[in-house]
Amino acid sequence: MGGVDLVDMLISLYRTPLKSRRWYLPMFGQLLDMSVVNAWLLYRRDKRLLENGKYKPLCVFRSKISFSLPRAGRPARRGRPYSAEAPEPSKKIRRAVAPRPTTDVRYDNIDHWPIHADKGRCRLCPKGWSRMKCSKCQVVLCWTKERNCFLDFHKK
Repeated sequence: MGGVDLVDMLISLYRTPLKSRRWYLPMFGQLLDMSVVNAWLLYRRDKRLLENGKYKPLCVFRSKISFSLPRAGRPARRGRPYSAEAPEPSKKIRRAVAPRPTTDVRYDNIDHWPIHADKGRCRLCPKGWSRMKCSKCQVVLCWTKERNCFLDFHKK
């Protein structure tokens, strides 16, 4: 009875609040609490026998579990890595980018004619795709009913 009483006492310290009309949800919460407390008791026993050191309190142990379980088995987070070791950069196919014309050429208003070109991303707006290109600047620009990036690009 001593082990059962100890587990019940430790469960009552930090109970998982699952209230429901379904009978199995509170039972699932009780089983979850029992498994966490039993894991903590085993951790405490092993820490005392092997390392003779201090062990984490039950609330810290529970918080570590609740933090790490949802992230288990998932890929690492996106963005800059935590460690100092940087992974090898992936090899991307880089395409030649047309240089941007100088401001003198861009705003001189002489011989800027739209010509037909391969489909490409508009240099001025982020969502535009176009088959028009400036004959002098060699820059792909939109020219639709909604927006006229060709004109906006060439005027100050």
